[in-house]
Amino acid sequence: LLVSAVEHGVLVVCVTARADTSPGEGINLAIDRLTDGVTHIWILHDDVEVRRDSLTCMLREASRKPHPDVLYPTLLKPARHNYPEFIDEQGQSVSTGGARVLPVVDRGDIDQKQADPGPILGGSTAGMFVRVDVWRRLGGFDPALPLFRDGVEFGWRANEAAWVVRTGRRCTLHLRPAGRGWPRESHLAPRPDVTARRAGRRMVAARSGRPP
Repeated sequence: LLVSAVEHGVLVVCVTARADTSPGEGINLAIDRLTDGVTHIWILHDDVEVRRDSLTCMLREASRKPHPDVLYPTLLKPARHNYPEFIDEQGQSVSTGGARVLPVVDRGDIDQKQADPGPILGGSTAGMFVRVDVWRRLGGFDPALPLFRDGVEFGWRANEAAWVVRTGRRCTLHLRPAGRGWPRESHLAPRPDVTARRAGRRMVAARSGRPP
């Protein structure tokens, strides 16, 4: 589909990589091909369903004061016919033990565009919207976290560097968590549950004076 889109002029270029390339390395390959004047990158996973107004909403939120440098959208659970839109997450935090924490979402929350944008530690990379110069100055994702928690860790470092990290809670995408939710052939995470727990603990331990 991507190669066909390039042939029809819909996309400028399609960059390919090996199957064992981490998401962060893949993004760097694409950034190396960027032309001058590109200010932001929008990270989309293969299990994300983008709405027609998703990009417009992200651009609108990025242009509003305090002009976020890193922006995380609202991720909705997979759409079901005749069911309301259930919120999966609106940014993430992390517990002292490295567990994934969803600070503003209760189980069964329905998306009614009720939440305003706000500061957050980090979030999923699915739909993450980030300024190119911030990505470059922070060095992209941490190679020590090749998969899972990379978006939270990136947001954490951006916060420490005094960049503006916020949620675009009225900007929504549907996410079907293929990597985290069910078995999927992966060179990086044959056991996604174990890989996710290890990544969370590694992230917390790296910032703790007395790692648990």
